[in-house]
Amino acid sequence: MTLRKSAWMLIGGLGIIAATNAIALLGVAYNRAGEPASRVELTERELILPVEWGIARESSAIFLKLRWRVACERIEGYGGLGAYCATPWLSRAKLAELGFNVTPAADTPQGERHYERLQSRELYLVTEVNGAAYQAALAQARDWAEKEQALAALNPGNKEMAERARRARDRVREEEESNSRLFVIDAGRDADALRARYPDGTRYAIVRGRVQPPRTSKGQGYVEELSIDRLYVPRPLRELFVPLIDRVGRGDQSPRPRYTVLVAYGARAEPWLIDAALGSQRETKTPQSKD
Repeated sequence: MTLRKSAWMLIGGLGIIAATNAIALLGVAYNRAGEPASRVELTERELILPVEWGIARESSAIFLKLRWRVACERIEGYGGLGAYCATPWLSRAKLAELGFNVTPAADTPQGERHYERLQSRELYLVTEVNGAAYQAALAQARDWAEKEQALAALNPGNKEMAERARRARDRVREEEESNSRLFVIDAGRDADALRARYPDGTRYAIVRGRVQPPRTSKGQGYVEELSIDRLYVPRPLRELFVPLIDRVGRGDQSPRPRYTVLVAYGARAEPWLIDAALGSQRETKTPQSKD
């Protein structure tokens, strides 16, 4: 390979990298142009500190990870955080509305193969913070604890019943104090239509994420992931989080939530962090830089 050819290949590679970065920056600029579609306050319950952080402290970026949930039908699934909980609002009718072909009969080998081949797709999702979905989960936990406590009272001396009652009380405490209040509650193919259906931009946000259809004819769909689940901490807010990360690394057990953040969602349904404060409430003030 000649030096000239190698030089042109290097120039071409650098050009591709530059073009890719430029496109990404333009996308960020478009997303953040104008007034955000939503401004939602989250706490450490919904945005967690990084478990591991780079050794090069001065140059390493800090990202907070979104902790989200979906409603579960059965109490056995209660409390689970993450994507693989089937949820009742993703019915077959809803999946068809989202563009999935769920009409084939399942009682044939061809039908079963059809469902096995169905792939997830990226759609618009609606997230709700500290709303009806969280209140329902809290009520479910309390109801379950009351039933377990009643069973334990009817069976004095039964260690298994007593342990079940204790676990139920622990789950109520977790639901009240630490579990995420951020729920994915709906999905659609049109972001504007979802914003019209959920106009309160302090409670609801439209994001992008993947929905997985059922793998069998009798299964349910589920929310697979959020397309963006990590939020970059801009430099003006970095010094607030560095000491917290250090304390967590040393096993800090101080009361939580230890911080509150303001997250904006823009034209491309992408979130970014614009403000943060220590404690469970953030004073209303001018948002920080979009850096």
